[in-house]
Formats: sequence, structure tokens, C-alpha cells
Amino acid sequence: MSSLARWSARRPVGAVYCIVLVLAISYRVLPTAGILAYGDYPYFWPGRAFDPLSTMQASFFGLPRPTAMFVTWLAFVPAALSRVMPHELIAYLLIFGMLALAAFVWLDVTRRITGHAELGYVAATMLVLSTVTMEHLVIQPSHIFATMLALALLAHVALEIAHSRACTTGNAVQLALVTLLVTHPLFWAVHVALTAAVLIVAIYLGHTRGIRTALLTFLLIPLLHAFWLVPFILTTLTSTNDVIFNGAQDAIFEELRRTTTYVSASTFLQMGGAWQATVYGGQLPYALTFGAPALGAIVLASSVRGTRGRGVLAASIAVYIACVLLTLGPNAPLIGPIWNFAYAHVPGFGLLRHFTRLATYAQLASIVVVIASLAVVAEQRPRAYRLAIALVLAAIFATQWPLLNGNANGAMGAARIPRAYEELNARFLDTPEDFTVVTYPATGYEAYVWSINPRTDVFRQFIYFQELAFAKPVAFNRYVAPELSTSIPWGAQAFAYDSTFAAYPGFDDDLAKTDARYVLVHRDAYDLGTGAPVTDVQRYTDYFEHDPAYRLVADNDSYALYERIAYLPRIRGEQITFQRLNDATYRFTLRQVSGSRTVRFLQHFNTDWAWYPDSPHTCEPARTFDEHLVECRPDVHHEVLDAMRMVQHPLAAQHTLVNGYANAWTFDSPSLERRLAPSEYVTNADSSIDVTLLLQYRPQQWFYAGLIVSVTTASALVALGLTSIVRARARAT
Repeated sequence: MSSLARWSARRPVGAVYCIVLVLAISYRVLPTAGILAYGDYPYFWPGRAFDPLSTMQASFFGLPRPTAMFVTWLAFVPAALSRVMPHELIAYLLIFGMLALAAFVWLDVTRRITGHAELGYVAATMLVLSTVTMEHLVIQPSHIFATMLALALLAHVALEIAHSRACTTGNAVQLALVTLLVTHPLFWAVHVALTAAVLIVAIYLGHTRGIRTALLTFLLIPLLHAFWLVPFILTTLTSTNDVIFNGAQDAIFEELRRTTTYVSASTFLQMGGAWQATVYGGQLPYALTFGAPALGAIVLASSVRGTRGRGVLAASIAVYIACVLLTLGPNAPLIGPIWNFAYAHVPGFGLLRHFTRLATYAQLASIVVVIASLAVVAEQRPRAYRLAIALVLAAIFATQWPLLNGNANGAMGAARIPRAYEELNARFLDTPEDFTVVTYPATGYEAYVWSINPRTDVFRQFIYFQELAFAKPVAFNRYVAPELSTSIPWGAQAFAYDSTFAAYPGFDDDLAKTDARYVLVHRDAYDLGTGAPVTDVQRYTDYFEHDPAYRLVADNDSYALYERIAYLPRIRGEQITFQRLNDATYRFTLRQVSGSRTVRFLQHFNTDWAWYPDSPHTCEPARTFDEHLVECRPDVHHEVLDAMRMVQHPLAAQHTLVNGYANAWTFDSPSLERRLAPSEYVTNADSSIDVTLLLQYRPQQWFYAGLIVSVTTASALVALGLTSIVRARARAT
């Protein structure tokens, strides 16, 4: 082995290389300018309303979120670290730190599998450059970078099993824990399938304890993920495709197919570098897309049958082609009809709205194709091996050179959220009352002139700012427009996209059917569909300025904020005191119930809302709307023991649809007295009763039950690991 090969085989050198490479592509977006807008949204924003533990989202007027619980440690790490470091730095480390770690693990795994240290550097280089390029097509770098890290660790465990010729309990624990890194349901399903493939191969090759390890692994995986699997599976079994994904699956899916270009086959054929056609003036489009399989095909055709690694090369080419076809989704010439048939007839197939994420596996397969090709060359033509590596590295850097100046040739940057939005939270939204903010203009995806990438000819970044940064729920953009425009008689007009929106007679009355206290008109909106800022906002401001039901309370370069003077809360009815405990749980005190009593709840209509008796509670009033309706300060928390309500029969009440989208329940005092124990209500002098009830979205109970299982399993595994370490040290001494 040459001195260069020995030097490159050292792990510290590989780690430094990966860190330097990641810094080289991102040093210009180091978090010095504000919240990092690289990706969909900032990872952390003080005082945000987003609740990752809730199965019902108050944003968008209460749409169910059966997959939202999939947010794992990525949702909590920023909040935990925000006391010791700026949240901009947290965002940078979570995004690019994961990428550097994934690159290093892939470097080490490739070196160990092939026996060639230099191939590890090729793999790490391709992973970093092509993954960052890929991110501009496939949203949320947290999903992709964490998935790449999980796949690298899976390969690492598989390599350990192969070398030891035995499967152990430790391997099962490792394989199960690695799945916690995968923070997207589709990626998780693929990762679990790959884990199964590793164990099946081990069993087939006769590794000792293979079957036992496989059984233990697939016992631990669902237990660790019970916190989201239980509500997700139960919701999927009881729902159709149109409500599986945020309650708006059909509408979103159709809207994407009609209005976006990233689902077109021609665009996805550039997935190895989507911006190349524009950056290079069309000179090098599809370079990586066709370059990797072309190299593999040439090496495969010129190699001798029986050469070591030739079978892996052929398999990786086949996997690459399959992933590309799946990535093209419903618009692909071959896959499209099959995809659409499955979407219409296979329960749960709505999950694959994220077919674009399959490009991640195509990208990884292209890396395997290149590495396998070079390994075959090393086996069959040693003299040409180093030349082949040099040419491949030169091609990789040549096709991805815009990344190497630190900000993708001006196409990515760190965005500073205007201070006006911090003032909006502090002055108007950070209040004890609960209400919704409706924003205009509505566009297909949320974007702003301050968050859009400088090179819009390359790609246009969007950022889920409102949903995650505002201190109150927000109704905006693609969630509201497709869902409410199809399910509410008045929704198509009230929440129309900017290109078709116009005020109409009754517009104000329709907004009054919601719990919207404020209307926010953005002056800084950017329309991704047209590729330009939204400049015609005068038609919105003119309407609200001349509407006596509203008053202007804030006006600046970023937005105009209008308050509804006669605003009414999310809960409506007579003689009611209510309190929000979380988006999926509310506490009500119904006073002086005699005869029938109707409670209106302005959240998305759903039959999974259920009523339960509760003990009387005192609360601090936040606002009294009239002598009959009192809102208490929210007591936001989660009672995990509410999982016990799964076996409790809810109270019966007549459930009806109101306002075209919301819930109403009618109670009567005789039935309440029959169902409740004498200690659960108070009888007044006029024979009316006062009763405290809990309204809860039942999937939240399923989530709590799964969370108990997940935490218990994780704690047991940690205890087992610590015990093993102590025993190993004791044996060593």
C-alpha cells in the first residue's frame, strides 16, 4: 500500500475531508444573517404555535395530522438547545452536520467493503454534492440528510454481520434504533424493507442466530415507533385516501399534478443536478443522471463474466432504473397508469404523494453504480484504476462546480425574517386567547421575497414560515385553498388563489363563519407559480380598509394587519366556559343546562371528536365575550394517561355539520344525568345542571398509548445497553 493510500485510510483524515467538503459548499450560508432558510422552514422559532405532539392541527381550521407525529428528535432538539446556542446555529448544525456525518459513515463503509480507501472518498464526494443538489428538488433536507445517515448506519451494521458471520442481540438493537433517524413515513417504509433484506440475506447465508435476530428486530421496530404507527395505522384503516394526508390528499395531489413542473418526467431526468441546464446554459443537462448508468453499462459490457463485483454492478444499475421510474410518479409514461390505479383503489396509497422522495434512492443507487464500476475496474484493470478514479472525480466536480463557491453559485442563502414578524407575534398574537389568522394572498406554496433564493432561474425555494413561526394557528395557501374550496360551499371564493381571488358580496359574512380574529395581507409574498413577487395587493387592502367590520392595527413594508372588531371565538354557545389544553383536547364547563344545549366548535368536521366526563376545574378567564361565553387562558400540556380513554365509551351527543366545515353537538340535560355519575355534575336550584366535559380527538388517545409503548421500549434498550457496557468492562478487568 502506498503512503498516500495509508494516509487516506485513516479515519480522522476522512472525517476532516467530509467536514471541509460540507463547509466548502455552505460557508456562505453560515448562520450569520438570521434564520437559515435553506430547506422548507426554520427548525426553531421562539414562541411558535406548532405542536409536534398533536394529532389535530389548529392551523387550517383543524385538519387531522395522522402523520405529523412522525416528527421525532428533529422537532425537540432545537428547543432543547436554544438556551445554549442561537437557533440559527442549531438549524445549520442539524442540516449540514447530519450531511457531514452521513458522508463520513459512507466513506468508512465503502472503504471497508471494497478494500480501497480512495473509493470511500469518491462515495463521500458524490454523496455530499449530489445530495445537496437533490435537495433543491426534493423538499426538507432533514428528511434526506437523516435518511442518508440512517442508510449509512444500516450498511455499517450489515457489514458487521457479514464479517462476524453471526447475528447478535446487539445487531437487532442497532438495526431497530437506526430506524429512529428516518423522519418521513415513505423513507421509513423503504428503510424497514432494506433492513428486512439484510436479515433475509444473513439467514440465507447461514449466519448463526439469524432468525432470532430478525424476529427481535421486527419486534423492536414497531414498539419503538408505536407513538406514530398506532394512530397512523388506525387512522388509515378508518379513513379514505382523501383524508389520510392532512385531510386534503386528493385536492393537494391533483393540484400538484396540474400546476407544478417537478412531477414532469423531463424535469426529474435532471435529478442529479436539476439546475444544471440553467447554470450551464443547457450544455450539461442530465450529466449525472445518465453519466452514472452509462459508466456502469460500459464497465459491465467490457468486464469478464465472473469478475468480482460484476453482479453488484448489474443489480445497482437495475435498482437505479427502477428508482428513476418510480420517481417520475403519475406522469411517467410507463409507471403513470399503474400509479394512478393504485392511488384510486389501494387503501393508504395516498401516502405516496411523496413519490418525489424516491429520487433519494435513485441518487444513492447512482453512487453505488459508480463505486461498483470502479471496483470492477480495480479488479480487472489495475493499471487503469487510478486513471478511472481521477476521471470520475473530475466529472463529479465539473458537473457540480456551482456548489463549490459556498452558496450554489448564488442559488442558496440564509434569510433574515423581517423584524416586523417578531413584533407581530409580540404585540398581537402572543395573547391568552385562541384564534386563527387568515392570510392573503393565497398561493400554491408559501414563499416571500425575503426567503426566495437569489437565483430564481435555478430554483425557487419555499419556506413554511407562517405555519411554524406564528404564535397562533394560520389558515393559508395550499392547505386551505384545496381542502376548503372543495368541502365548503363558500370556500372556493373566500380562499381562492391570488390569480382568481376577488372580493364578493357575502365575503365578510363567510370569514365570520371562522374563528379568524386577524386578516394578514402580505406585501412581501412571492408566487412560486409565476416566479415573481405578488405586487397587486391593493385589492385586498382596499376591501378591508373600507369594511366597517375591520380596523387596521399594523401597517409596514411586510404586511397590513386587520382586526375583526366583532370577533367571536373558536367555541360558540350559551353559558359556556372553555379552555384549550392542546390542539386535540378542549375542556368545557356547560352551565345551567336545562333541556337541550348546542355547542359549536369551529374546527374541521370530524367524527373522531368525542366527549368525556371530566372533574370540575377552575381556570383564569382570558376574555369574556358576553355574559354567556367565557374563554380561559390555555393550559397547553399533554396528559399521556389520557390513553386510558381508549377503553372508555364517549358520551352520546347529536353531531352535525355547521358553517359548511365545522362541528356542532347538541346535548340535553336528561341524557347527561342518565350517563353521568351524581358526582360528575352539579344540580342547581332551578333543576338545571352544571357539568364539566372534555372534548378530545380520539387519535390523540391512540398516540398517547403508542408513546407509552415507545418510551418504555427505548428506556429498556438504553438500560440494556448500559448494563452490557458495565458487564463488558467488568469482564475486561
